[in-house]
Amino acid sequence: MPSKGVREKLIDALNIWFDCPEETVSTIKSVISMLHNSSLILDDFQDNSPLRRSKPSTHTVFGPAQSINSAAYIIIRAMSKIQSFSEPSCVIKATDMILTLFEGQAVDLSWTFNETCPSIQDYILMVDDKTGTLFKLAGYLLATHARVDWSEGTITAIDALLSLFGQYFQIRDDYQNLVSTEYTSQKGFCEDLDEGKYSITLIHALQNDSGGLLLRNMISTRRVQGKLTIQQKALMLDRIRSCGSLEWTVSLLSDIHQRAIADIGLLEKDIGRVNYELRSLVEMLQR
Repeated sequence: MPSKGVREKLIDALNIWFDCPEETVSTIKSVISMLHNSSLILDDFQDNSPLRRSKPSTHTVFGPAQSINSAAYIIIRAMSKIQSFSEPSCVIKATDMILTLFEGQAVDLSWTFNETCPSIQDYILMVDDKTGTLFKLAGYLLATHARVDWSEGTITAIDALLSLFGQYFQIRDDYQNLVSTEYTSQKGFCEDLDEGKYSITLIHALQNDSGGLLLRNMISTRRVQGKLTIQQKALMLDRIRSCGSLEWTVSLLSDIHQRAIADIGLLEKDIGRVNYELRSLVEMLQR
């Protein structure tokens, strides 16, 4: 199904600095796409989500068993592709990073299942694993096959920038899930509330809700009912809004965006090459 192709555009933008051969870039794009798509299949099943990009989720079309089997198959195929064009040490590192993706997802699922509200700091750490690691894997694969030799400090700075990409991408998704009409048409109204997921916006609201136990009671009600009615989700959204959590999330996204732009500027000075494509991608994410 069509996507915005953010990861592919990011790989092209980063390759302005890494200068990998075109065939290698194409393979890296394929690996990242396979891992991303497999994660979507698993996410939708784990979250009991009926829609993906306005269409029925994979497990609602082909069934859970076939969907899980296919997602696992795609992950192994991606690892096999990495093996085909990389040194053994690179394969080991890439495997460790893929494991980190699953560990981040496990933490997120545990919070939902046990109704454990994390701190904002713990949430960011989870996002760095669950979302940021796929961006960092793309950067790592490019770095290990680059035709230029950047210093360890430069590679570390690029890795930190990709963590910011992951944070921005996930937090923006959290926010859009609550307020975007386009998101509603693609995934349903406030779907994260149905799933019992602790988005960063909800965490902030729970920490700053001076009006009593409404939000916590709604979370418990969702567990009993299995999902929430539109009216119940609208009530939760009103409370989240009254806690100032939507505005706080917008401010946080703005801060991460500014940090990303600043980091790109420092990297451009270090590397000696302006990266207009990367700057353009950061601006595109802000829309």
